[in-house]
Amino acid sequence: MLTAAQGVHTGVSTDEAERIVLDIAGKLGLDGPVSEVLGELRALSIPDTAEPARSLVFDVAARLVEAVGGLDRSDFLFAAVRAATRILADFVTQAGQLSGPSTRSR
Repeated sequence: MLTAAQGVHTGVSTDEAERIVLDIAGKLGLDGPVSEVLGELRALSIPDTAEPARSLVFDVAARLVEAVGGLDRSDFLFAAVRAATRILADFVTQAGQLSGPSTRSR
C-alpha cells in the first residue's frame, strides 16, 4: 500500500491518488472525514481558494497523525500517513495550477 501511495508521484491519475488516500485513511478509521475533504478539494475551482484548501489538507494530516499515534503499529503506518499527506498537498497544488487565473467576473 505504501508503495502504491508513493507511486502517485510517478504519474498516477488523480482518481487513483484519491483511492489510495482513502484506502490509507480507511485503515485508520478516518475514511469519512478524508472523503469529505477530498470532495471539498474537488469543488475548488479558482486560485483564491488555495489557502482554504491548504487548511483542509493540514487538518486531515493532523487527524491522520493523531490517529496513527494511538495505534500499536504506529511506526509502520506513520510512513503511510506521510505519503497520504504528500498526496493531498500535491492534489491541492495541481488543482491550483490547473485552474489558473480566474476569467469569470465576480
